[in-house]
Amino acid sequence: MIVTKISNSFDSSCSYIYIWVSKNLQCIYVGQTSGNGGVVSRSSGHVRKKGTLRTRVYERCGMQIESANDWNVLSFVLPKKKIFTGVASSHREAIEYLVQTKLNEIRADTKPPFEIVSNVNYSDYCDHHEINILA
Repeated sequence: MIVTKISNSFDSSCSYIYIWVSKNLQCIYVGQTSGNGGVVSRSSGHVRKKGTLRTRVYERCGMQIESANDWNVLSFVLPKKKIFTGVASSHREAIEYLVQTKLNEIRADTKPPFEIVSNVNYSDYCDHHEINILA
């Protein structure tokens, strides 16, 4: 049986930071979206043949995403402000970067240790107070 719990992760008026986690594959993927359909819609793109999650898991772990039957997607709603909900993704990516960086710092202490398979770049927005608080 697969249990899927979805609250408001498909609200197209919101933006999100989300985290894919598989204990079996020992990997984590951090992302962001503000598109129509929210995290649910974005998830379908990740698992397609050339999807980012699928590609990164294979590149970093040498496994297909179907190798794990324990995927969880955690989604976090960002404030309904234009800098987060607009087309430009720079503020969301700054939060994504900080979340990924923190997870990378603590991953070696987890049992089992996780591989961070996502990739995002630092930007000057990472230094903004509100971005740090949200991350």
